[in-house]
Amino acid sequence: MRGSVAARLLPIRWIPREAPVLNPPSTLGRAALEVARVEIGNGEAIQNNHGPDVVRYRRGIDDGGPWCAAFLAWCIEEAAHHLGLGTCPVRRSHSARTRWRRAAAAGAVVEHPRAGDLGLWTRTGGAHIGILDRIETLNNRFWSVEGNKGGFPSLVDEYKHPFGEPHFLGWARLPMFRRDSVAP
Repeated sequence: MRGSVAARLLPIRWIPREAPVLNPPSTLGRAALEVARVEIGNGEAIQNNHGPDVVRYRRGIDDGGPWCAAFLAWCIEEAAHHLGLGTCPVRRSHSARTRWRRAAAAGAVVEHPRAGDLGLWTRTGGAHIGILDRIETLNNRFWSVEGNKGGFPSLVDEYKHPFGEPHFLGWARLPMFRRDSVAP
């Protein structure tokens, strides 16, 4: 991990590492993925970065900014509620980089992603974030659910990515809970 982009995004003392032998997915991450899948086809209406779904993801804020991180914040909050966690363990942010950093600080930066992990990319004018849906090992690619990708009207959808794509920065796993632990 030394010298990786993920290591530069967070101070070293903040980067929990995945256990190399045990790599269980996060129950919160898997639940957030299920929430995200239900939202496929929702997104912008009226104009770029606007519409009822975008306002819902932003919890009532209609500022016209990018909404990929607000979408994932909403999915994680909804999942935490459905799991009975009370308050969401990852503070809300509408910035893709901040959303990823907070997830990594509360959970872990991982090199071997599982469904429900958050992926971060650079893009013109900032960053972009999505949630891992599945991996196609034989084809060396993965699918993620993302919002605010592409031109108007941008909708939540599944997107295919090759591993090793140049603008990809890293994976963050949402925090683990007792029900996530694996028996020895």
